Amino acid sequence: RIIRTVNLIDAWESREFHLAYQPQFSVADSSLTGLEALMRWDSPTLGPISPEVFIPLVEESGLAVEVTEWVIREACRQGVLIIESGVSDFVMSVNVSALAFYEERFVERVLMALSDTGFPPDQLMLELTESAIFSDTRQTVSTLQTLQDQGIEIAIDDFGTGYSSFAYLRRFDVNQLKIDRTFLRGFEGDIQAHSIVESIVNLAHNLGMQALAEGVETHAQLETLRSMGCDQFQGFLMSKALDHDTLMQFLERHR
Repeated sequence: RIIRTVNLIDAWESREFHLAYQPQFSVADSSLTGLEALMRWDSPTLGPISPEVFIPLVEESGLAVEVTEWVIREACRQGVLIIESGVSDFVMSVNVSALAFYEERFVERVLMALSDTGFPPDQLMLELTESAIFSDTRQTVSTLQTLQDQGIEIAIDDFGTGYSSFAYLRRFDVNQLKIDRTFLRGFEGDIQAHSIVESIVNLAHNLGMQALAEGVETHAQLETLRSMGCDQFQGFLMSKALDHDTLMQFLERHR
């Protein structure tokens, strides 16, 4: 099955995309701390398409700016519904394309989405990859400062898999480092992976940031993260990504 850019453009015009949300939790007590909004594509002809397949096509198609704006706006819109249901103490995380981040109207688009939906700025977290955040440091510093002046939080996604410069990291006012799931696969018995995760947690704390581990699937992994002082986690141990209706049921049970 070959998915091409033309399939994606047709699907975008036909509104075949929706958002799912993966809950995030405190390592200390497993209380809900956040939700990561994730784009999903369920094609009526091709079936479910993996994000690993279609996200690169979004970048190639010229739709990255438009899609990113839609994801932010839709996550904020549904976030307001969650708050109105009685669950208010969470941060909504949204992945941001590098192409969208460096587009000149990016900040304006984010603030407009918040204004139009009424979602609180201090409950929105924008996730950027290392490659995106370090590609134009002067503009990055300016854009991040403008966003954070509005109360919006910033996370570096998949930290440890790119080419981070610790010198630049000091210059960025970032709230969270997300530890990539690849480091957690079997890391209880892998001394090097264990050391990397522990180092990222310590680095985050030393720079005044929180550390969140992705892809937590076992209680042993969670206990190890707890012993390291990791702040938050997400993964199949607690919940997969859920569509809005299923999420609302999950939140009701979790309360």
